[in-house]
Amino acid sequence: MIDVPSRSDERVADAAAGERWMLVGGFELHERRWDDQYAVFHAGSGDTHLLNHTGIEALRMLQRQPMTIDEVAEKLSPQWVHGSAQEVRQFVAELIQAFDRLGLIEPVT
Repeated sequence: MIDVPSRSDERVADAAAGERWMLVGGFELHERRWDDQYAVFHAGSGDTHLLNHTGIEALRMLQRQPMTIDEVAEKLSPQWVHGSAQEVRQFVAELIQAFDRLGLIEPVT
């Protein structure tokens, strides 16, 4: 497994100001489902990541088009039975930060 350098939490704070995120260029999403888990293969690094349903949905969204944290949270909100809009947004912000650290997504410049 390749260690991906950790980036600053400031990146997620910047995203709160409307930064758009997308799948890293040249990365094809290869996925397999087992029950409620998804294995995602990153062809660029050779790494495989295990995601839940919410994680794979968010990654698929970012594959289709660049989105802000708020846009992803708004689209995922209907899937959340419990929890406030703020809790969904916080979860998505942490998810975006994790995807960024893993090298799966990048900010659109």
